[in-house]
Amino acid sequence: MLFCREHKKDSFGLTETYCFLGKVNYVQHEGSCPMSIIWKLEQPIPAKLLGETSKLAAVG
Repeated sequence: MLFCREHKKDSFGLTETYCFLGKVNYVQHEGSCPMSIIWKLEQPIPAKLLGETSKLAAVG
């Protein structure tokens, strides 16, 4: 299951909430510091969340 957030803190310094994107399947990873992981979502990202996740890379 994949949860994401755009920023760690909001403008008040409080922790931002996570957004649930659904179940995922592991595709691959590379690197170690930082490590980059590619996941494939089982369902498309809901349209109402696309603006919030526009900075994420998508794998077809």
